[in-house]
Amino acid sequence: MTRNLTEVLYSIVPEATFEIERLGVFSAETLQSAYLDATEMSRSAVAAAKPSAPEELLSELKDVLRTLLREYLVDDCFGQTLAHGRGGYSALDIASFASDVVPFAAAVGPERAAEWISDLASGKPIPYRLSAVLLGLNVDQPLELEDGIRFRNLPTSSDALENLPMSHSRSIPLSRVLGALMVEIDCEMGPGLCKPGESDLFPDQAWGDGATSEDPVAVLCTVLSLANNCYVAPILRWPDFSDEMWMLKLITGKMFSYSEENSMYLPVITMKLEHLDSVRRVLSNWAILSREGGGLDLAVDRWMRSKRQKSDVDKFIELRIALEALYLQDARGELGFRLANYGAWHLGANFAERKRYRAVLSQAYRKASEAVHRAEVADTEANRKLLSEAQDLCRMGILKRLDETEKPDWDEVILGGPDG
Repeated sequence: MTRNLTEVLYSIVPEATFEIERLGVFSAETLQSAYLDATEMSRSAVAAAKPSAPEELLSELKDVLRTLLREYLVDDCFGQTLAHGRGGYSALDIASFASDVVPFAAAVGPERAAEWISDLASGKPIPYRLSAVLLGLNVDQPLELEDGIRFRNLPTSSDALENLPMSHSRSIPLSRVLGALMVEIDCEMGPGLCKPGESDLFPDQAWGDGATSEDPVAVLCTVLSLANNCYVAPILRWPDFSDEMWMLKLITGKMFSYSEENSMYLPVITMKLEHLDSVRRVLSNWAILSREGGGLDLAVDRWMRSKRQKSDVDKFIELRIALEALYLQDARGELGFRLANYGAWHLGANFAERKRYRAVLSQAYRKASEAVHRAEVADTEANRKLLSEAQDLCRMGILKRLDETEKPDWDEVILGGPDG
């Protein structure tokens, strides 16, 4: 009778020895002790251990792995889609994989190793944590959203930042991340295996309240920007996968990426506990919008661009595009007039508010048109105030549209229809 993976691993681990280059040969017990030390150096050494075991047991292990992974095998090789930690492709052969499984089982125990490999073979999603350092926002205390999203400020001492990926790169000065906001997002990705040659296969990703094809960090920056009325952008991001992934060579390199935003210096808004309800609401509405397709992406993107550290000319132009995307998608002719009236009726709760909002939107649209045609906007307090007020109205319109179940008919709105 063929034994299962757990039984084979229980047989092979006590019989195996493990060679670690420049360190010597160790027993399974010593290897497990090193793994449990939980330091990066000790676990890296364990992952590099080369096993030596009775050939008949290694042969049996390979046969069991072939049975488990049979749907992925071609010529005794299988593909995996999580290479480099960001979705990618590499191929592994059964013999090499078996050599990785033995020290893995010695370190974590045969039962845990068998369970983990069986889950992988069945296509079960693999949990990981996506981390990012953000500009434009901080918190007054560590905060957490349901669904595994956590915020905390990084230390202000460079000594405490040694474990960040960017400590190995000169792309971002340490001074840019000292005290900056860090977000950690619990994610899942899978399936992790495929047949060789299916290199175009990108694993599904899930975070928050379900599966999504959108980048979690980009979505969260958008949500935080809208909820806190500021511009939030990532300057550094990286995935943290489990030790199991590294030991089984399913991740082939620590990856991090940095953004060109790292050269920007933005005003920093403080997010407090009471602000999380707004974040939750916007995040929930954004998730619904992304699934159903609401067409607000351009308006949100350009509104955010108008909040960046740029010239007032650029800000007015970006804001004009945002307002047009919000209110003038299907409009023809008299665009400034239509935008001011649509926006005023959409946002104003009474005559006085509609009159004031109409004036702000009309003036802002004219000023943006001047910016387009003349490439200049006078640096005056009045223009800065106009820009800020129009940005706030645009944000109000976006948030209201996120709350609405369907896009309003603007002609009915300005005639006092149900949405008006």
